[in-house]
Amino acid sequence: MWEIIIIGLLFCCFIAWLVFSGNNPKNTSATELKGNANTSGQQESAPIPKATNKIPPIPTLEQNIQNRKEQPIQNKATRSKVFFAWGRMYDFDVVGESNYQNNLSTLCGSKNEKSKFMEEVACLQREPNNRHDPNAVVVRIKGMVVAYLSRSDAKTFTNALKNNGIEEDSFIFIRAAIVGGWKRGNSVGNFGVKLDMPEYSKLKYCISDISFEDADEKLKGIPLTSPQKQQLKILDLKHSNDVTFFSFDNYLDKYIKEIKKSDPALYSKWASYSEEINLRNEIYEFWSDRDELEAFDIKKPSKTELNKAIKELLETGKSLDEIIDDPDLLFELLVENNPDLEK
Repeated sequence: MWEIIIIGLLFCCFIAWLVFSGNNPKNTSATELKGNANTSGQQESAPIPKATNKIPPIPTLEQNIQNRKEQPIQNKATRSKVFFAWGRMYDFDVVGESNYQNNLSTLCGSKNEKSKFMEEVACLQREPNNRHDPNAVVVRIKGMVVAYLSRSDAKTFTNALKNNGIEEDSFIFIRAAIVGGWKRGNSVGNFGVKLDMPEYSKLKYCISDISFEDADEKLKGIPLTSPQKQQLKILDLKHSNDVTFFSFDNYLDKYIKEIKKSDPALYSKWASYSEEINLRNEIYEFWSDRDELEAFDIKKPSKTELNKAIKELLETGKSLDEIIDDPDLLFELLVENNPDLEK
């Protein structure tokens, strides 16, 4: 009896082994698997790529630095690049250069008797996380920080970008000049930075997302300003449409030389008007000078604020020469009209 039970168990184990081994894919050949897949209408599996010992090239330190300079930070899809061209006047002041003399020295080389003047390309970008000023705008040249826009300029600049539909985190490229940096005996001068900053009211005419050359071309289309039109009106001079903001001075100079000989009365009228313009420009420059503003301890006034104060002083009988000779006159009226100008 026990013999029959044992034989039956062995027979069951044998049958189970046959069933298991027949369905185990390990015992199925690769050819059979391929055939089974094709007959079932499935696609063949993609071949497994062979192992390779080729290691991707590792960027050098110089390449990494260059990438950090040129590539936008990818916290958005892509930060836009914007080029602002202007007249290469280099009359826009920045602040903080004294803190970055080492960087400027790296760019310019060591100081010598002759002051530097090196044309470069500056990149301006907002620093919203700046703990001193949420509107801060940093100035970099070849990836190195060299300065910042002043607090008031940074705010105005940021608003100008916004008004012209430019993303606030864009890279803004403008031409710049590194100046100064001399060493003559015991006299040593720091390096400074001047920007070829467009007039904010003209930004829409000088923006390009292609290149400086493209922006330069767009400058030719800037229309005449109100003061320029006024000068033509004084001279009773009509102009063709090809006279624009930047070609105006050459056009006017040519005409002035002609009337100086042919119409002395008109030239005298022009000379008087021109002198007034020059005196006003002298006042504007004085109240744009960083050292003068620090001496009076006020922020930079706008031209509108200056013109209002000048007009009020002229109405009291003061002349432009007197306003220039006594800056306190204008200072007191500026602060009275605009208390926020005081620091």
